[in-house]
Amino acid sequence: MYSILLVEDEPDQAELIAFSLRKANFTVDIAYTAAQALEKLSASVPCLAVIDRRLPDADGVDLCEKISKTYAIPTLILTAFSSSDQEVVNALSRGAQDYLQKSHSHRELIARINTLLKSHQALTKTIRLDSSVLHIDLSRNKCYVGASELLLTVTEWKLLLCLVNKLGVIVDQKDLYREVWRVDIPDSDVIKTNICRLRRKLCQAGCSGDVIAAVKGQGYILHAIPPLITSSVAATATGVPSYFLSFRRHVA
Repeated sequence: MYSILLVEDEPDQAELIAFSLRKANFTVDIAYTAAQALEKLSASVPCLAVIDRRLPDADGVDLCEKISKTYAIPTLILTAFSSSDQEVVNALSRGAQDYLQKSHSHRELIARINTLLKSHQALTKTIRLDSSVLHIDLSRNKCYVGASELLLTVTEWKLLLCLVNKLGVIVDQKDLYREVWRVDIPDSDVIKTNICRLRRKLCQAGCSGDVIAAVKGQGYILHAIPPLITSSVAATATGVPSYFLSFRRHVA
């Protein structure tokens, strides 16, 4: 189930929109101000944000721009007023993925949300690491743990992608070396050093100490366990279930 953050200052309007979204099988969290929206985002990142153009404490486009710089999620601007082409272009150029007048039906809103999620799914991966959430934005080559950007070297980025793309599968050292360094004969010391650096950065960002598990004599693994309960993060912008990952040291 996809999660939506709805930012709308009018309670009646917010409940009406939320009701339609919930009927369409979305989970909805409502924020009535920009400040409340940012607070909610820092606690839990949704799959998509729907933002009113005019909020009591901020312009909706300004909020959209802030979100786009920190979170790898699509945003849609809603407005009760007619907008000029320049206003729409301005919103889209500052981070919004879509712009819609409230006079349009909720069916159109839902259709646009589904389109945004589908187009975004190939560009974003979201994975739950213990109590932390890892967001990988392939469109910008950026990685976040929660709201904090993880600053990785090119090599560390390639290593992380290789492991994430094979969740639950032991990645052989030869395969890692071929994927990351484009060389067939692996250097285990080089791999170990870079894995240690990547693991250290993940741990410093709040992940568990065994976030990347070594399998003696074989390789490394991100060991994924499917979620046992339904939650707002069980489905993400990737279009597939988010994984609750348990990282344990494997012994051959």
